[in-house]
Formats: sequence, C-alpha cells, structure tokens
Amino acid sequence: MKLNQPDAGDTQFADLVPLPPSPGAPDVPLYLFAFPDFGLLDVKLPVGFVDQSWFKDTCPSFGLPDPDPSAEWPQLTVYIDYADKEKRQEPGGHRFYVYAGGSMDEAACASDDWGVAAAYIAAHRKPS
Repeated sequence: MKLNQPDAGDTQFADLVPLPPSPGAPDVPLYLFAFPDFGLLDVKLPVGFVDQSWFKDTCPSFGLPDPDPSAEWPQLTVYIDYADKEKRQEPGGHRFYVYAGGSMDEAACASDDWGVAAAYIAAHRKPS
C-alpha cells in the first residue's frame, strides 16, 4: 500500500482541512470528514486506537499513540481500506494494513481478514 506523504511545498490543498462538527451537530468521526464515501466502520478497533485519518492518504487510519510522547511515530497504525475492492487504490490490495514502530515503508501485517490484523495488533502492542 502506498502512503501519500505531504510535500513541504505542497499548498494545493492547504485550505481544505477537515473542520470539527459545529456545536450541536452529531459527533462525526474524523475519517468520515477525510473519506465521506467510506461509510461506517465495520470493525471494532482495539482499545486505545485513535482516528488519525488524513484526506491525502488513500484510506482511513487509526493509531495507538506511543507511550513516549516524544516519539515521532505511533507504535502501531492500522489503515483500513474500502470494503469494496473497486474503490481501493491498488487492485488486489488488502483491506487491512498494520504498520509498527517508526517504519511506514512496509506493512508489518497485511490481510483482508480483520481477525488476522487484530491478532497481530494484540500480539505486538507495547504496554502503556
């Protein structure tokens, strides 16, 4: 899965930042601002994972913040691609990609089965 990284000089979408819901509006998850056609999440995220979706990525992402607040990357990040394979950026790509530690170059776990991704997360998360 190719992750889109921001370019320092990229200002094309600088003014298109998802806004929080207005007061009194229903609580809308960040991933639905970034990916309005994604639909509701159909898996139960592990405890502690937070929505860190960004509209320039290919799909929603959720991370487990590192216990060390000065760490550059979350200890675990899961990208959840579209259930509809036709909407995925890469033909034949998996639905779930888990990245561990500081490496966002290659997924530590990739599967179409949430159970496999969730088991990897459970086995590799650091105690907080």
